[in-house]
Amino acid sequence: MAPYNRAPGSAKRFQAGFAAISGLCYVASKAAAEVVLAFARTPLPEAQMPIVPNTDAEEIPWRPGYRNFVLAGRDQGLACIAGYSVIEPGAGAPLHSHKDVDEIFILLEGTLDLRLGDEQRLVEANHTIAIPAGVPHAFVAVGPNPVRMFTFMPRNRAIADATTYYEGAPPAGADRH
Repeated sequence: MAPYNRAPGSAKRFQAGFAAISGLCYVASKAAAEVVLAFARTPLPEAQMPIVPNTDAEEIPWRPGYRNFVLAGRDQGLACIAGYSVIEPGAGAPLHSHKDVDEIFILLEGTLDLRLGDEQRLVEANHTIAIPAGVPHAFVAVGPNPVRMFTFMPRNRAIADATTYYEGAPPAGADRH
């Protein structure tokens, strides 16, 4: 292999160019660091960083034996919605699906008898249920204790605007979820 031949003076030009670029990067990074530090020292208004005590969550009328609370959503300026539900044994939701909207349940306590598509399963606490958009699903709390779970949907008003019911009717507060 032949040695690399540089043009005369190219090493000095390279070193000078590298030094100039390094100097610009240092100045730019120092300026960026000053902006970041100034931003970090500026407290955000509470409206930009809502902290919602779960005990203050709004209860939305839902179904008999099924309590539904909005933890964060439209009122906090979010496009998504996070909820908390308490479902008494025997209560639940009839067969339905959400067009173009996924749904997630995180079971904290209790057991759900879940129908997801063509599959029927008992799902106990400490499990997460991922329900893809468009998949029909229904559930009922079973056992001696209520189900307590967190719920998540990527869009506000998905219950009212993107849900098809194959059995039963929408919950009472669907337009507020």
